[in-house]
This record gives sequence, structure tokens and C-alpha cells, in this order.
Amino acid sequence: MRFNRAERRANKSRAKELAGKFATKSYDYDTSGILIRVENPKAIAVLRRAFTHLLERGGDPYAMQITRAEAAAFPRPSAPEGVQHSLAVGIDVTSRATYSLAWAYTDVDGSSTDATLLAEAKALDNLAESMRVAGFPVPKTTGRA
Repeated sequence: MRFNRAERRANKSRAKELAGKFATKSYDYDTSGILIRVENPKAIAVLRRAFTHLLERGGDPYAMQITRAEAAAFPRPSAPEGVQHSLAVGIDVTSRATYSLAWAYTDVDGSSTDATLLAEAKALDNLAESMRVAGFPVPKTTGRA
């Protein structure tokens, strides 16, 4: 979603307030695939930080590296050891905030630069998919009927 100049200015002036509302009203899928509210204070804090950056930067999608502890605060299944985590945030077609988490393995020698870039790219790619739909994206099905 693209904002006009007046909307960008209004969002930027209220970025922290809006980001707080977005963060406290965020949902995610838990380990059994049920949609639940994000309630962990650590997850809410990282969402607030990301949404603030998003609004201060004019609303264009934004990705950032997050720690393993921050990623583990979300209700979804945890990622394996030895990965870099990334969070991407954006605004969907109905002007609602959305986010995506992704991870990538670090190199054998422990180098994380490439893994961080890959995790951010994966998060932005997943985010683009959810930004194209109104509401919550339906997860891809597995198995067959």
C-alpha cells in the first residue's frame, strides 16, 4: 500500500502511538495452526519497534534482524538452532499492518552476514504475499483429501 504525502506525514508524527496499537493487536498462528493474539511482551516490543520504523520511513516494507529470544517470543513453532532470524513489516491492501518472520541457517564457520540477508529476503518475500490479501493469509495446505 502506498501512502500519499499527507498520510505519510500524519503516520510519521504518530508513529509510536500507531505502532503500539499495531503491535498489541497482532495475531499469529500457534504450533497447532490456530490463530491467536501475540501476547508475549518481548514479541510485542519487537513488533512495536519494527512498526515504528515502518511508519517513520513512509510505509514501505521494512525488514530487520531479530534475536533468537525475540523470535521465540512469538506463538509459532520455534526455529532450529544455528539460524539467523528476521522480521519484516508492511501495510496490506486494507491499510492494516502485517508482518512476517523468517530464518536462515548460518554458514558452517558461524558467519551470519549471508544468513541475515537471506532471512530478511525470505521475510520480505513472505510479507509481499500477505500484503496482497485483505485479512489473514490462509496457510498453504499440506497432505491431500
